[in-house]
Amino acid sequence: MKILVIAESLRINETSSGIVTSTFLKALSENKDNEIVCLYDKVFDYDITWLAGIRVIKLKKRSYKKSLIIDRIPKLRGLTTFLTGIHAKLKHEIKDWKSEINKTLNKEKFDIIISLGSGSGLYPYYAMLEIDAKTPWLANFHDPFPMSVYPKPYKQKRNWINKNQEKITQKIIKRASFVSFPSLYLKDLMQEKYLFSNEKSIILPHVGIRLHNLPNEVLDSKVHLDTSKFNILHAGTLLGPRKIESLFKAFDLFLEENTERQESAVLNILGKVAKEHQKIKEIITKYPSNFNVITDRVSYKKSLELTKLADVSLIIEADAKFSPFMPGKLADLIYLEKPILALTPKKSETIRILGEHYPYQAMVNDVEEIYSNLVLLWNNWKNNNLELTDIIRLKNYISAEELNKKINTLRKC
Repeated sequence: MKILVIAESLRINETSSGIVTSTFLKALSENKDNEIVCLYDKVFDYDITWLAGIRVIKLKKRSYKKSLIIDRIPKLRGLTTFLTGIHAKLKHEIKDWKSEINKTLNKEKFDIIISLGSGSGLYPYYAMLEIDAKTPWLANFHDPFPMSVYPKPYKQKRNWINKNQEKITQKIIKRASFVSFPSLYLKDLMQEKYLFSNEKSIILPHVGIRLHNLPNEVLDSKVHLDTSKFNILHAGTLLGPRKIESLFKAFDLFLEENTERQESAVLNILGKVAKEHQKIKEIITKYPSNFNVITDRVSYKKSLELTKLADVSLIIEADAKFSPFMPGKLADLIYLEKPILALTPKKSETIRILGEHYPYQAMVNDVEEIYSNLVLLWNNWKNNNLELTDIIRLKNYISAEELNKKINTLRKC
């Protein structure tokens, strides 16, 4: 199958969407019957060394010339965005995507087009609405769109801008041949809003797969784990709603019980933090030597290396009743067969995938429940019995083989 992938982000060292887009592409290339062409926006300063065998085309951008009237008068600029849901600069970028997509489609024929977005952008999706292509189009939604469709606590108040964005999203879903989502609960959330049929939708979980020749970052050589310790690791951005106070309190209680834990257990928090967590180091009180907090971002390559070395990896989600998101790193952790402490709502895609009876799970704000999990993890580590349960089923779920099976079914539709 010849596949054109329109990738809004390949920023593998900066964004989770850059990571999951890269693993998606790599998984497609694992099927030797596939020929992959990827059109992408290069907004980073390192070369794409990790996608060997995939032909990449960099989006050609024209310089944006500000309007003498609209862009220089903030209120007028805001009014045009308010009325259309699209900023003038965004319209300019959409034209760039449209031009490059048309150029690629005029040169070559494809069996399917797959668009992979990034957060709240969806620029190439907007462009696809203006392209008259007979090729089937799969529009993948990495997250809900727009922010008014998100669940609490991320949900934004519905205003004129996101009302227009909702209308555009409805057009995208109607125009696309198929729509895909990394999680079942995300599909359900979007389906409740946009009323598309099950026949049009498909669940394509994030993929766990090895990427070679990944780029480094300056900080990589300065970050280490003491492998003689019992290491619990959270690697990744701490968004505002991902609360960590209860985790820190539970870890303090866990350490209080005996000196062996104080000598051996370390809670490692690695990655950028939202403004709500800027004072994260100030809540470390009783046992500062047992907390390793580095609020900078290392490369994806280094993050994987540290994850392999850690004994337990953390997934921290929002303090909410419901989480429809499949974290990109969940696929990585399953692929690496790492035990996971999941701090997440009971109704979440993470628990749906791991299983209702997964042993290491707690609500993000439940100190006692988190503490009990820490004790269980510690005892299993001490007894050399710490492992990710149900590994065969989980690895199959996030495998390249399963992704390609699902993509292949679309050709028959």
